[in-house]
Amino acid sequence: MKELNPIINLSCAKVYLGYGGTLKIDLGEMVEYTHPHLKGSFHGTWRVSSEYELWRIYKSTEIIAGSYDEESVIETALKIFVDKKLKQVDISESSSDTRLHFGDSLQVDFFGNFFHR
Repeated sequence: MKELNPIINLSCAKVYLGYGGTLKIDLGEMVEYTHPHLKGSFHGTWRVSSEYELWRIYKSTEIIAGSYDEESVIETALKIFVDKKLKQVDISESSSDTRLHFGDSLQVDFFGNFFHR
């Protein structure tokens, strides 16, 4: 998907859980929000988010965390993403499941309607 080319090879700056277990991945340089109420808060140049869809994290072929795991398991898995580059994005034609490939054999699967066509 050519529209995603700008995010390929960007480093993961921040990964965290948002409201309702939403997985948020900030890519690229961290920039300050422009809204006055958010002064002093930062976000990545690009953000990929599960938006309430199910997700799973792999290291090679091993599942290391998923959307229904305990928060401590998830937090441990999220820490290893920082500074890893996004290498590739695969989107299933039939299901809209999406896999993000990062350096160091890390992958994130988003299940459901992640990237809308």
